[in-house]
Amino acid sequence: MFRTSKIRITRLFPTNAVSSITNPNIYNKIPTTPTLMSLPPSTATTASSLCNLANDILTSPHYTRELIHRHFTTTNTTTTRRRRIDYSPIHSQRQDSFSTAPSSSSDNDDDEDYPERNASIRMNPKSISRDILPGNLTYKIDLRTEERRLVHVDRAHGHFWMLKELRDTNDKPILANDSLIPAESAQLIPPLRDLTRLTGQTVHFPDCLIRDADAAKSCTLVTISYKDYGFKLLPSWIDPFTAAFLQKPSNASLLQVAVTEGGMFRNLLKPLVLRGMKGNTPTEQHDSFLTYFGDTEDWRDRLRMHNTMTGYVILVDGFGRVRWM
Repeated sequence: MFRTSKIRITRLFPTNAVSSITNPNIYNKIPTTPTLMSLPPSTATTASSLCNLANDILTSPHYTRELIHRHFTTTNTTTTRRRRIDYSPIHSQRQDSFSTAPSSSSDNDDDEDYPERNASIRMNPKSISRDILPGNLTYKIDLRTEERRLVHVDRAHGHFWMLKELRDTNDKPILANDSLIPAESAQLIPPLRDLTRLTGQTVHFPDCLIRDADAAKSCTLVTISYKDYGFKLLPSWIDPFTAAFLQKPSNASLLQVAVTEGGMFRNLLKPLVLRGMKGNTPTEQHDSFLTYFGDTEDWRDRLRMHNTMTGYVILVDGFGRVRWM
């Protein structure tokens, strides 16, 4: 009996587990392949042009107090008028909310139907994520009866649909914006509470991204990963941004967010994972490294981050608005 227990513990905690942790998703790690481990730059936007877009924000004209007041007044009014969508997967009225299938005429066909989502995000036409509705639901057509019904995306496309999507879209389920999203139409990053810095401080989105001074000429690069696989893709974007702005005084900053969904990590492995992260992250980066343990399905849906295998990069201005993704 003792030997059996020891074998189980060894499988759950490998001997080099603590030393190999780079983010809280190490136990979700998948075998790496040359196709998935590369991050080919977008034909329209590369890491260098991302730095150029960030520089455009940093050198933008100052907003007057009247324009800032007008912007937030308009934003608050628009948000109040938007109809609320129930994202609960067990809500009895879900079928009524998704009674019609989205058309395929543009990259973001369902933004008008689901205004909680960021309308400026460009979905890859070849991606499975493009047709996913709130609640990770999608339409599946019965080949015999041609009946169309809503099912979970795993049931419609298989459990490994994320890997298939990365292969079909050349690792880009979301296409990078060609230019900065205009400030007038840019939306606030969705709220997410109780993120924890490695220093122990608890912060919230978008509060920690909004600057009190020089907000109009400030920006933050937010990187988001859910798996160790996606975490390893992000340095291709982080390193050029760091070299351009963070090695000298500027109003640019970097926030790395590592998200772990599921109760097991939150209740059992969270202390161990946090210790490993602190040990493998330089001390000077602890304040800019955020962790979140828990479900983020609603938050991911608003930013169209349906595929948790890859990493995401978002450029946020000093008012907390998404200006590029």
